[in-house]
Amino acid sequence: MQMFRATKIETMSCEQQARFVQERLISIEEHLCELCQAMGIYARKTSKMRDANDLLASTLYETASKETLNRSTKKGMLELAENLATVGDSRDEATKELEKKVLLPLSQYKVYCRNAKLETRHIYGAKQKELFKRRQLGKVREKDPYNVRQIMKAENDVNKASIEVSHTQKALEEHVEIFEKKKLKDIKQLLLQFAESELAFHAEAVGIFTKAYKDLLKIDIDSDFEDFRQILTQQPTNYKVETLKRNSSIEKIGASRLGENLASFLKFSPKQIPKMATDLKKEIASSNSARTSAILGSNNELSYDSSSESVPTSNSNRENSPEEITIENYPVGNVITTDR
Repeated sequence: MQMFRATKIETMSCEQQARFVQERLISIEEHLCELCQAMGIYARKTSKMRDANDLLASTLYETASKETLNRSTKKGMLELAENLATVGDSRDEATKELEKKVLLPLSQYKVYCRNAKLETRHIYGAKQKELFKRRQLGKVREKDPYNVRQIMKAENDVNKASIEVSHTQKALEEHVEIFEKKKLKDIKQLLLQFAESELAFHAEAVGIFTKAYKDLLKIDIDSDFEDFRQILTQQPTNYKVETLKRNSSIEKIGASRLGENLASFLKFSPKQIPKMATDLKKEIASSNSARTSAILGSNNELSYDSSSESVPTSNSNRENSPEEITIENYPVGNVITTDR
């Protein structure tokens, strides 16, 4: 009778232990799954932030590239765009570190918990087998109490089942202890890795934005405003020429590069431009005197020789006539001067 009571207490203790382990594993799996999902959301948000950072850097670069007057402002915007691009690269590295060293190990705990729960099922199976053997032993004793051979065989089966339960229970305890210790160590390591990655990124970002802040302080508002006022007070023709000079100075384009750009705009090769200028001179030289007088903008009447119909030889008119011919509405859109 005392043996059956001890067996019952032992059975309840084993079942309670297995139930505790099962509930613990379910809880760990659920919580780590939620943590993994939260880390995944954080990584996706970080990726979106990285994309937004790249978009801002690209927009700043395009805006600065189109600026032709405010030189210091343009330089500050270009440097800020470069610094933002560097921050974007650092954020990309931090995101990859987060996915590799935090998300991946967390996602593997689902498999670890599943294997641990299988071990608890083994202890349940071994315990049920032991109980079944004990019930068989009781039936043999009730049915034939004098059959020593059958009783001894049943007792041996019960002892084997008890030994198996004991081994399984001990193995389960060791397995669960190893699992719990590994879980604690991994969680600490993963959280430290997360904090270290974020700390490294933000420390680098602080340095980059500090440099960007100092570069932005160098923007000379007075100088840029003075450049704007100078252009504002110039004549339209001078403004066009000055704009071309400023663009050439800002972008550091040489004369040959500027000629190539104009040639590509006109869809002609650079070799054709001198020939076009020569043909234009010949065409102007062969024009009649009335058209020449209109282009020159002379306000004085010119006298012609009725026999020759050539340009008059009046010295006063020649001295007052300009040295250059200005051609308006040329396809380039700029003022082109041609010697007579």
